[in-house]
Amino acid sequence: HSTNINNTTDLSGILKQLSVFETDYSHFIHIKITALEPATAKTITNIIAEEFVNITNHRGIEEIEQIKEFVHEKIKETEDRIKETEQNLVEFKKKNNVIATDKTSAFLAERFTNHTSELEALKMQLEENQKLVTFFEKGQQATGNESNSSFSTI
Repeated sequence: HSTNINNTTDLSGILKQLSVFETDYSHFIHIKITALEPATAKTITNIIAEEFVNITNHRGIEEIEQIKEFVHEKIKETEDRIKETEQNLVEFKKKNNVIATDKTSAFLAERFTNHTSELEALKMQLEENQKLVTFFEKGQQATGNESNSSFSTI
């Protein structure tokens, strides 16, 4: 049931009897109308409450849209900064002849393996050379002893 208020003085009188205030809870308001018939008071209270909800929802939707727009702008700015930073890094690597870390690590690991293999081969060659030296020393000693003994017999 809707109640028609026909004249302005009735409306101003109603507004004087109306009090709206927030409660301790942030999403609640308290609407109070005095000196009216209960049905009229109920109708006015419901109209004010519905309008409050509509305004609040509309503002909430606007705020959400603004937040979404803000977040999308920040995402775009961040993506642009990432692209710029990556490009700067590529240019820096080219300018300073920097090899990628993965490639550098692989290269150094391969060099280490090669040097280790070469070291092992050299150690084996050294052992073989030492055996040859020992062999020749023994042979020379044997020959030297024979030479000495042949010299002594002569």
